[in-house]
Order: sequence, then structure tokens, then C-alpha cells
Amino acid sequence: STIAILLISFGFCFDAATDALAAEQSASSVSGWKDIVVTPVFNWFNVKGDKGRFRQDSRVKDGFSAGLEEVSATTTDEKVSFEGYAISETDSGHTLKVKLSESEDLKISGKYFRQYYDGSNEPWNPSLYLLVEQADWEDEDLYADRLRETIDYRKEIDEISSIGFGYDLWGRFGREKRLVGEQSTRAGQLARRSIPMRAYLDGLSHTFYGEYQRTFNKKYNFKLRPSFEIYQDKQDVNFYRYAAGNGTLSQARTFLDSPKFIDFNTAVTLDTFVNDDTYFFTGYLFNYLKNESVRSEVRPEGPSLASSFTDPNVDNERISNTG
Repeated sequence: STIAILLISFGFCFDAATDALAAEQSASSVSGWKDIVVTPVFNWFNVKGDKGRFRQDSRVKDGFSAGLEEVSATTTDEKVSFEGYAISETDSGHTLKVKLSESEDLKISGKYFRQYYDGSNEPWNPSLYLLVEQADWEDEDLYADRLRETIDYRKEIDEISSIGFGYDLWGRFGREKRLVGEQSTRAGQLARRSIPMRAYLDGLSHTFYGEYQRTFNKKYNFKLRPSFEIYQDKQDVNFYRYAAGNGTLSQARTFLDSPKFIDFNTAVTLDTFVNDDTYFFTGYLFNYLKNESVRSEVRPEGPSLASSFTDPNVDNERISNTG
């Protein structure tokens, strides 16, 4: 099992100092910022045992890392506020709020993090199958980055209605381990599927949405929200079979996946409190999905034999009505 020793984990919080600094800045026309908080953090992990499993479970690298646990500030007129963190170069997030006018607000938020993967979670000894490097597959380079960024605009039309528009970006890049494992055999040993499938990822999703809200008779809350998403990904999925029982490669398979779809939604909801003890909610959802995903397969029966190749295109459409 993984034994992780945290040698150094400490942070310096400058809240008290920045309160005094904020008072000076509030009186200054140069800065324009107040309530400034900066909290740095430093970590050093020394791991004995399975470092890949430690990185997967903790989502951090072993060794030294440094960053900011918290960063926040507000302008003196309170029209702009910022909150964020950057614990390391692979784990950060932010939220920026801007008061554009008395009736308009803008919010920009995002997050970025890295998920590490252990080469193999199986408690097995690859050397018994005449395998060594194939078992863990370069733990340090086995990770996938995820990011998300949202821009949201809101405007109050009057006291009972408002509109909003937004854009949501989602992406993932790198390599990840799948739950499926490939075969390894040897005489006198159990046949296992402990060699992990590994996928190279490169995908982005773009979602555009709008929203209209209105309150009728000071009681009934109505909301209309259409959205449109475009998603496309490229995934090269590799996995290798060692079924000959002598440590030699039996089959090298590769899936060339291209997940791709467009999705249109329109949601309508209505809710109200009938009385102090009764809440009423109803809604309707229309969905249109066009799936254009493709999976091509390279599946040779041996290292020296010709490859087979297929190109099945999903290419279907679905319409659903849910109430």
C-alpha cells in the first residue's frame, strides 16, 4: 500500500496585514482595491511505495509544489470582485464578478485541474508474467487535464423579469486510464486482465444558452432556458494483449474514436408556493440530439500481420419531449 509522508505543509495567511493595507488603499485614489487577501501555500510530499497510486488518489505530484491557496480582492466602489486559487500549476480556479450597471451583472468563472492515473491498480506481480514496463506504463506521464470556463451575463428588465445569456467551455486533454484491462497469461499463473487500456484525449465542448425569468401575480415564477451545445473529441485508445504465455506481444489494438454531437435543449419551468406547507413545480423539456460519433478500429492479430480497419459512423438523431 502507498505510504505518504507529508514533510512540509504550511501556509502564510496575511489577512491581518492586508486589513490594515486595505484601510490605506480605501483612502487612496491610486489603488482602488480593498479587502485584499493573499494566502500562499507550500507542500512537499515524500512517497514510499506506489507513487502512481498516490498521485491518482491525491491528485497532486509527489515532491515540492507551491502556489496560492486563496486570492481575493474587491474594488472600493464594490463594482468588481475577484476570488481565486492556484494551489499548483495543475490546480487553479477563479471567479470574477462585475457590476456593469444598476441592472446588469457579469460573472466569469473557471477551473483547471489535472487528474493523475496509476498505471495499474491491480495487486499483482508483472514479473511472474515476464512483464515489467508494460504493467505501470510511465506513471508520471499518465494524466489528463480538465478545464472549464463560463461567462454569464444577467440583466433585470424590471422588478418582475430578467434575461441572461452565457457561454460554457469544457475541455479535456492528455491521457487517461480506462477501467478495461487487457489479457496477460503464463503457465502456472492466473489469467489476468490487469494491463490497463490507455486513451489519448483531445476534446472541447461549446455551450451557448439564454434565460428568461418572470414572476406573474407576485407568486408564479416562470423560466425559459434554451441551450445549444457543440461537442467534438478525438481519442486514440491503445491496449496490448500478452496471451502467448511467454511475455511476447500477442495483439496490439487501437480504437480511433471521434465522439461528436450537437445538442439543443429548451426547458420551461413554473413553480410557486401554494401555501406555507405546499410547493408546486412543473416543467417541460425538449431535446434534439444529433450524434455523429465515429469509432475506427485497428486490430492486428499479431505484430507482423496486416491490420483490420473499420469505420462505423453512428450518425443518428433523437428527439425527446419530457414533462
